[in-house]
Amino acid sequence: NPIYVGSAPRFISREQEAVSVVPLAETNDERQFVWHSEHDDLSSGDVVLNQEEVVFKHRLSVEENPGRVSAAVYPLQPGALVGFDGVVFEGRANRPMRLSAQLRAGALDGEPRWRQSFFLDENQKTIRIALKDLTSVERGEVGGSILSEIDALLIVTDLTNGTPGIDGEVRIKSPRIEVWKSRFEP
Repeated sequence: NPIYVGSAPRFISREQEAVSVVPLAETNDERQFVWHSEHDDLSSGDVVLNQEEVVFKHRLSVEENPGRVSAAVYPLQPGALVGFDGVVFEGRANRPMRLSAQLRAGALDGEPRWRQSFFLDENQKTIRIALKDLTSVERGEVGGSILSEIDALLIVTDLTNGTPGIDGEVRIKSPRIEVWKSRFEP
């Protein structure tokens, strides 16, 4: 069982259902794979498409480097998330691991990011990241005008949830953005 420092993460109620779903395509109109990796100079990351799954292989550096990070990155059009409630995908990993889903506003000063951590293991599960529950990496809230500036979704491994030298493989299937409605709403 995971151990939480501070308050436990907030999860979307199972009593909510998607009323609008927009898939995040793995390829663009030219059939080019759109996911890519980003990592610090001493860590590694690779993202490939394998039988309709996005496969993210990563390793954090063992060298002394406080900025150890490796991420699978999906570029978004600014404003793409406006009007949506969350990001959803099916995920699994080659071993138990905690990662974070992050949204980045790359055009703003300092490229602010907002995140929520999640847990994956060998069993595929649905991960629901509510936009309203994201917390700022730097400080500040996601929403309103800031939401219109988000230009990337990142699946991140770093020293927040990992240790130096940690590696792994994450598989993501059917990434999408959704609008939710409670089943008990009239």
